[in-house]
Amino acid sequence: MNKLASTPVLFAIYALCSVSGMVLIKYAAPQLKAAIAAGHSYLQPGALACTGAGLYVFSFLLWMVILTREPLTVVYPIAVGVTMLFSTVLAVVVLREHVSWTMGLGALLVLAGITLLARAA
Repeated sequence: MNKLASTPVLFAIYALCSVSGMVLIKYAAPQLKAAIAAGHSYLQPGALACTGAGLYVFSFLLWMVILTREPLTVVYPIAVGVTMLFSTVLAVVVLREHVSWTMGLGALLVLAGITLLARAA
């Protein structure tokens, strides 16, 4: 099998595109709303939102490929966990959101669960 098309690589690309898409939309939405309300150009925030939507659609297409390769009982929990972890990291880095110690502990537990699922598969 082509190494680039292996399931773990597809999973990484899926999660990165999915979460990046969500973060771009979340980041651009207030700017887009403010630009429209003020009658200013909304080209830049609109482009960011469209890019985010495009990444999210692309991630969905990758998800369809992943589903054809692996059992749902394995890939769905991993997908949810991985996107949750990536979302937390990008929310902190890009959106400057706060993560409490209990949320951090929960993220570590999610990571442990993903590791156990991946090893069991």
